[in-house]
Amino acid sequence: MIVKNEFVKIKTNKETVLHNYLYDTYLKFICENMYKYSRMGFAFDYCLIKFDTPFENIYDKEFTDFNVGLYASSVTANKSSNSVEANYIFTPSYVEDYENHTIEHDLTKYNDRKITAIGFGLVDRSPGNYGQEIVCACLDTSNYSIYWQNNISFQRKDIITSDTYGETPDNLSPISEKTTIFQTMGEDLLVPCYTKLYSIGLGTRIGEMKEEYIIGQDIDINVIDDFSFSFKLRKGLEPNKYPTLTTYTNNLYPLPLKVSKEILPNINLQPSSNKYPLLSDYKYIVYKYRYYYFNDKQSEYIDLDEYFTMSLPNDTKGLFEIVTKIERSDV
Repeated sequence: MIVKNEFVKIKTNKETVLHNYLYDTYLKFICENMYKYSRMGFAFDYCLIKFDTPFENIYDKEFTDFNVGLYASSVTANKSSNSVEANYIFTPSYVEDYENHTIEHDLTKYNDRKITAIGFGLVDRSPGNYGQEIVCACLDTSNYSIYWQNNISFQRKDIITSDTYGETPDNLSPISEKTTIFQTMGEDLLVPCYTKLYSIGLGTRIGEMKEEYIIGQDIDINVIDDFSFSFKLRKGLEPNKYPTLTTYTNNLYPLPLKVSKEILPNINLQPSSNKYPLLSDYKYIVYKYRYYYFNDKQSEYIDLDEYFTMSLPNDTKGLFEIVTKIERSDV
């Protein structure tokens, strides 16, 4: 999965087009959204401005390292079956002044101050982390003659691309219209939805599972590092390494012991000391994401019994060798 910043545009009386550096914290945030409970819609909330003096480096900054923050005035998303294009516009009508800890509506006081760095950040709205501010990207503009003016605006475009097909990947979109009605104390409240990876499986058609493995029941998430994860079998589903009269298979690799179709050794079945060389007949590995809402009163996620799927072409040796990785684009 590739995350790419297409451009950052700064518009005054002229237009400057640049590219920013995406922080590891942002890639980690996206990666965790792939398998944890995640509130759909992780748009950049703020464009952050540093005035006058440049940063020594643009890495690992916090909101308060900048002078002011502008709230996003427009966020749109163009979604396809395997990518999300996010477009942001920041046109200030007021700013949060981090130097003076105020909300400033008189923007002329910043006129002609040189902009030496621009950052982009979001506010985590997930339960347990609600309100946490995260700087996700930054670019050094100290070598450019960019000054604050009354007509200034900022625009950025990002593209997140996956190798999957099928439905729109809602968990990768910066905005979402998916909501549900939650009734509390006699009132109907409109609340945002969350998603979570529920299961993975195999099928011959996009989005359809013939074999399903439920996370936490049949398999577990194996977090490799901040940017990648895979899956591991639970106890009782260990792979067989040698064909025997009691070996069962459903054409998966490796072979789960629980499956109930018998196969006998023959001249086309070649064992080795460390693997069972059966290739799957299934064309797709399917990720199923279920929708939830968070019940504040009970502090728990409630399953809405709705889901969407993302399907990966099955050109691997086996289901449990799949690794999902989040990377920056090189271009």
